[in-house]
Amino acid sequence: MNNDLPYAPTNDVIFKAMFGHHTDPDLLLLKDFLFALTGIYPDTILYEDREINTDYPDTKDIRLDIRVLVNGEIYSNIEMQMFRCNDEAARSLAYLCMSITDKIEKGKPYSQMIPVHQIFILDYILFPDIPGGIHTFMMSDTRNHTPLTDKGIITMMEIPKLISQMTDFEHMTHLQAWAYFLKNGNRIDDEIIHHLTSSRHFHQAMEVVKMVNNDKKLKDAAFARMRHDMDKAQAQYEGKMEGRAQGIAEGRAEGRAEGRAEGRAEGRREGKNEGFRMASSIMSYLRNHVSTEEIMLKTGASMEEIMTIQNIFNTPVLTVEENASDSFGKKEN
Repeated sequence: MNNDLPYAPTNDVIFKAMFGHHTDPDLLLLKDFLFALTGIYPDTILYEDREINTDYPDTKDIRLDIRVLVNGEIYSNIEMQMFRCNDEAARSLAYLCMSITDKIEKGKPYSQMIPVHQIFILDYILFPDIPGGIHTFMMSDTRNHTPLTDKGIITMMEIPKLISQMTDFEHMTHLQAWAYFLKNGNRIDDEIIHHLTSSRHFHQAMEVVKMVNNDKKLKDAAFARMRHDMDKAQAQYEGKMEGRAQGIAEGRAEGRAEGRAEGRAEGRREGKNEGFRMASSIMSYLRNHVSTEEIMLKTGASMEEIMTIQNIFNTPVLTVEENASDSFGKKEN
């Protein structure tokens, strides 16, 4: 196993470096990934910003999106996300609108607008109750689903869900193979790589991941990026806990002033809805063998809340150590 490699391709620094590495001048890895994702093979790709500037003291200001013109007819903006963001739907729409606005050329008719495909690769489950693992959205009629336009498209790929749907390496889809590699590309050996579809590309991808992990500047940038994301997730969690406590206190005060019955009824409704959403997310992560520590970061739930749900539904809970050793395709002793 490649236990020496600290960062998987789900780290967005490693993700961008892998798909734009100088050892892959024809961008064959990126072409193969987009083919698995969209079903259309990109004959040509024009990369807008292939380099990663590692001279910043902190990587939070580095733009790590992969922005490419595919086949001269559609802009694809690909972003790797390790942690859940607040109001994912609104954020996704805002990114799409900014990308479209950025590509509009003054003086040209609207009919010549080049479509923009905003792609989010998620290392978490966004839609716990919707099957699949790959979701594509565009503006359409709410009654008969007739598309309004194809100028703006959003695709979301849920890595954990795609991996959970795998039964074995022989029957995995091309996209499932990429999902598995993105999640485990820093700790799988050549024997497993051999079983992945398009193994030639994955052998090449594995070599690039090794080179990137051994590049001191990129490795430092990957660490700084991971630390920034984890600090951000922790701050969101602490803010949520503080806001929850403040809301309870304010709710109690308002309840005394305006009527305890009304305040309690509203509090029960809000608490029940919030609890249901969190429990659904936690259950999905537990079924997909996500470690307790990752669930805490991704959902903001406490260890006690996770263990309570686990006990109610009798779902196994993995720690980081157990999750790392329980890789798909593990050899039996």
